[in-house]
Amino acid sequence: MELRDLLTQTLHLSSATMFSALFGFFFWSISARWYEPAEVGRVSSMVAALNLIFFASTLGLNVGLLRFHDSFGERATGTLSSVMIVTAGFLSAMYLLINPLGLNTEELCALILIALFGTAYNILAYIEIVVSTRAYLLQSLASGVRVAFPPVLSGMGSLGLATAYLTGFIAGSAYGVLRVGRLARPRLDGEFLRAALGVSMGNYLVGLTSLLPVYLVPTLVVSLLGSKAGAYYYIAFILINLLLVPPGALGVLLVREHEEVTMGKLLLLGFAYWLLLLPVILSSKLWVPLLFGAKYVESARLLLISAPGLLFGTVNQLLTASMTILRRAREIAVFSAAGALVLLLSLYPLMEREGLRGTVSAWILSSGVVFTLMAMKHPKTF
Repeated sequence: MELRDLLTQTLHLSSATMFSALFGFFFWSISARWYEPAEVGRVSSMVAALNLIFFASTLGLNVGLLRFHDSFGERATGTLSSVMIVTAGFLSAMYLLINPLGLNTEELCALILIALFGTAYNILAYIEIVVSTRAYLLQSLASGVRVAFPPVLSGMGSLGLATAYLTGFIAGSAYGVLRVGRLARPRLDGEFLRAALGVSMGNYLVGLTSLLPVYLVPTLVVSLLGSKAGAYYYIAFILINLLLVPPGALGVLLVREHEEVTMGKLLLLGFAYWLLLLPVILSSKLWVPLLFGAKYVESARLLLISAPGLLFGTVNQLLTASMTILRRAREIAVFSAAGALVLLLSLYPLMEREGLRGTVSAWILSSGVVFTLMAMKHPKTF
């Protein structure tokens, strides 16, 4: 691949990620001003659970598709489509039957539609990444139509908010079908499955465990503390994830360039970035209400007490990239699973003792465990 093509495709992928993050941020910022926190909490928790289902349904084949598309072509894209449809359908049905949020009939219908179009959107997006990064960018832009609908549908309450979110998946899926729909026709190829699962399962486990704080915990928060608490939690962790984007991007750059960095430099970089974040974190009680409304002061408090976790999260991103370069994928997967286990085991007792703030304490504890494990196993190069 020529340098110009490589730079163009990198720009498309980076822009698509950036626009998706911005559209998500603006969607919930607008929604917070037009809907009650209880409505935001119910819908954001439902959406978070479905996003976890969408990722879980890949079984890591999205990574395998990147690696083996040139060899398997439509056999690979069709297999990915089949596996995601079946797995997402099964997991969505289980969520529907359990109904942990106590959704009413109308909300359950909206959940089914979001699961249907969301699965289609993600299948088409994974295919576009390997076929046409420009199409992936345009699909991401098409999904941004959802930011226009929260005010229009505010009279419908939580159903209107869920419908507004759904419009993004419908628009994006419609564009994706026009561009790469034929490549998504379901089929099953055992050879591709064996090859893809062999190289992608480690990354899959890492990704799955890293998504738990944002995508699984909201359901637990709503179930135990109520819908308003779910809204405050979700907004806080949207902001935490945005603050962790730069070290994540630096980690991707290090992996792409195979740049081995000493542990001392990684720690110094992480600490330096955290120091830059401190003024943003300490002033959160001023700017969070301006962005989301005065009702979300509690989200600012959660962001304020998350400061130690942001330090751990920043350094963990860099250490993960370094260990990836050193080909220690299995260790990364084990450490990530350990962190997820600590999070899940500590969450309930800490929430019982500290309320909503216990969710941040559990996240800080799990991030600290992952940091400790990585620091112990990373080569002591300073």
